[in-house]
Amino acid sequence: MREVARELRKEAHVTVRRADKTAAFILIDTEEYHSKIDLILGDLSKFEKLSYNPIKEIKREGNKTIEKINAASNTIHFQTITGDFSPGYLYGNAPPSSGTIASLDVESLFTSVPVGETIDLILERVYRDPSTPTLNIPEEALRTLVEVCTMKAPFTTRKGHTYIQKDGVTMGSPLGELFANFYMGVVEERVFSRILRPDMYVEYIDDTFIMALPPRTSRPSAGRLRNTAA
Repeated sequence: MREVARELRKEAHVTVRRADKTAAFILIDTEEYHSKIDLILGDLSKFEKLSYNPIKEIKREGNKTIEKINAASNTIHFQTITGDFSPGYLYGNAPPSSGTIASLDVESLFTSVPVGETIDLILERVYRDPSTPTLNIPEEALRTLVEVCTMKAPFTTRKGHTYIQKDGVTMGSPLGELFANFYMGVVEERVFSRILRPDMYVEYIDDTFIMALPPRTSRPSAGRLRNTAA
């Protein structure tokens, strides 16, 4: 299968991508594949096209914030960012063309996570929830670091253009799973404060398996049991 995929990649009109969450390969018309990528990037509420590479600027802002944190804390010391970095690269994974999934799946969760709202929720939990241990970092400093890592992450495209994702978290980002999982956890807390949990509820980030058993009306409830012994 891998050999076939390598041979097909030599065909300019065919794009070979791994299917999402499976070992299968998907063959896509290259023009259609790129048009779908361009359609995603056309969402101006989530992406902004840049005229320059902001990596050095982001590195300076991150290091400036880290230095402030280190200077204000006697117990926490972060290493400053060193080395050279380049923007990520955008590509798309295709869903399988067939099959049955016995689960609920949040559509495009990572790119749909409301970053600003999630940052507010995280800071609320970290600094104002009595069950969370005290963090010896100023709240605004932590906010800045998290925003730098999520809302100012640039990437390039096949055309050489540079974009920055304004909302939603980037697939492959170290903070991607944390943000998605945290936001889904808050949504679940809100939902299950209003309704009962199903008989079985198993979730991993955006994949959820639910089983709800039908009510057993023939079985008496505990409040109706009576001792009929003489």
